Amino acid sequence: MRARNDIGDCMEFSGSIRLRTERKAVWAALNDPVVLQACIPGCTRFEPLGNGLHGLEVGAGIGPLRATFDGSVRLVEIDPARVYRLEGEGSGGMAGLAQGTAEVQLVEIEGGTELVYDITAAAEGRIAQFGARMITGTARRFTEQFFDRLAVHLDARWTVAGV
Repeated sequence: MRARNDIGDCMEFSGSIRLRTERKAVWAALNDPVVLQACIPGCTRFEPLGNGLHGLEVGAGIGPLRATFDGSVRLVEIDPARVYRLEGEGSGGMAGLAQGTAEVQLVEIEGGTELVYDITAAAEGRIAQFGARMITGTARRFTEQFFDRLAVHLDARWTVAGV
């Protein structure tokens, strides 16, 4: 995996959501390849390769540009049922490269779990030409869609923390 600054400008965003589900159930879902494939928008493949590494294929679009990204995600710095870090990268062919990290922390709260995340992403190639604002906006929508699908899987409503 390359250092995060190796392929262009970094976009960063963070947030948290509250799920009305116990922390262990959220953790189990976030570590289940079948659930992840179903929850990641555009994901057509999510397969364990061993040692926390997963291969994946995701169809995504930024503005008018559509591409299928073939890549990998590695789970590292794991503290079961509490925190992990995801490091991922993918190639979208002529569309370019994307890579990023996500720090995910699960905090037990009254009535469920608060999921806190910090995301850093970078892109190069044609997708980078759309600029940080559009890429960050697309990444935020992608994240919201993921949480919508995760909540459906867990049969739990979610809300933005602090609302």
